[in-house]
Parts: sequence; C-alpha cells; structure tokens
Amino acid sequence: TLIVGGYAALQSDVFLTQLNMRHILLATAPLALVSMAQFNVLMVRGFDISVGSLMSLVVVLASFLIGMEAGAAGVLSGVIACLVVGGAVGLSNGVLIRYVGINPVITTIAMLSVLQGIALYLRPTPGGVINEAFLELMRMRAGFVPLSFLVIIAAAVAGDYWLYRTRSGLKLRAVGFREEAAKRNGVRVNVVQLRAYFLSGILAVLAGFFLASEVGIGHPTIGQGYTLTSIAAAVLGGAALTGGRGSFLGAVLGALFFTLTINIITLLGLSTGAGTITSGAL
Repeated sequence: TLIVGGYAALQSDVFLTQLNMRHILLATAPLALVSMAQFNVLMVRGFDISVGSLMSLVVVLASFLIGMEAGAAGVLSGVIACLVVGGAVGLSNGVLIRYVGINPVITTIAMLSVLQGIALYLRPTPGGVINEAFLELMRMRAGFVPLSFLVIIAAAVAGDYWLYRTRSGLKLRAVGFREEAAKRNGVRVNVVQLRAYFLSGILAVLAGFFLASEVGIGHPTIGQGYTLTSIAAAVLGGAALTGGRGSFLGAVLGALFFTLTINIITLLGLSTGAGTITSGAL
C-alpha cells in the first residue's frame, strides 16, 4: 500500500490532497465492512456470495424506511429493520448450509438472486431520497479523516482481539482449521457456523448504510461489484480459503489497498476497465 501510494504521489499532485485522501477513506468504508463480513465465513471455510445484493437491498430499504421526512425515531426504527433483515438473511444462509446440507456457494448464489430480485421489485429504477441527517451522520469527519473509518479500524482491532484472545474466537478458528477435531473437543460446530453467517449479514447491512451515504438514493444494483471484491480483499489481507487463518484488520487493509488502486487508476487517466482487470489479477 505504501509503495503504490508513493508511486501515485510522484505521478499526481492531486493524490495527497486532503480531498482525495478523504474520498479514499470514505470509499473504503463499505468495502472494509463487507470484507470483514466475508472474512467471518471464510474463517469457517464458507463463502457468502449474497453480500453484494444484500448491500443493494439495504440501500433500497433505506430509501423507504429512512426517507427524507423521517424523524429521529423513524431513522432508528429503519436502521433496526434493516439489521433484522440482514440477520435473517445470514441465519437463512447458515440454516440452508448446515442443516439442509446445500453447498455454501450454491446457497448464497441463490440468496443473491432472491435479494437482487426484491431490490429490483421495490425500486425498478433508482429513486427515493435517503434522510440527509442520516447521511451526514455517516459522513462525519475529524479534519479530512472520516470518523467512520476510525470506528471501522477500532472494530477490526477489537475483532482480532476476540478472535485470538477469547475462547469463542478460538472455537471459530478451530472449526476453520479442522471441523471434526473441533467437534470432538466439544465445540458446537453448527452454532459457530450459524454465528459466522449471521455476523456476515449484519456487517453487510452496515456496509450497505455506508454505500447509501455515497449514493443518497435507493439504487437497486449498486452493491453488485462488492461480492467478489470482498473475497479478494479478505484474502489479500491474509484470510485463507481453507479456513482458520486471517484477521479482521487484514481484511480492512486489503479493502484499503483495493480502493487505493482504483483511485490511482482514475487519477492516472486509465480506462475503468483497467481497474477491473487489476482487481482480477490481484
């Protein structure tokens, strides 16, 4: 990240401006959160392909439930409703995978289709203005640094402390390393798996809120590009596709690297296709 950023600073006078730095950090927030969501299920050898569509659905729901005329109570109830939806989606994925026995990729691709369909049904075209006070809350900053980014870093550090310094975190890593051995040692494997998918849904909803703060209206397909990028960012940050390894902070740094790369490609005037190719190559 430092090498790429240093190169960009030499190539563009705009890169190190406070406005551009703030833009990078704001753009990192939704990807960082959805990468943390993806990391939860990667730790238990799973995948959640539905996170991008869940983010889109949250943006659409926010345009209805947290509309321009909503007061403080309305905003709070809208946020809670979206979190309930995210938790229900995560638990549904977990139940279908653990108790029905459907492959994680198949399950979450199916869920992706359902969520995307609901979002398009509710908002066939972008529309519906989201509450400005809510959006401003998501964009609050100290200087040029968004407070949301500082909160995400703190949450990632706390997540890593839980993962590597607590009994429940050890159980999560144990299930990812070797599920049968964890089961023989008394770990309730199904509960750990369900919790991972539940947390993935909750974090994807939070990512959707930050994405809503960028677009400001109900856009039914805005989250499509986040699914595969969230997997890539988590893996770049140290998560193992075989489960049991990685860190929340690593997922955040992977997201920062991806956002930085796309920003540099734009500043250098290269084709937007170059960003997609670079993401795939990485």
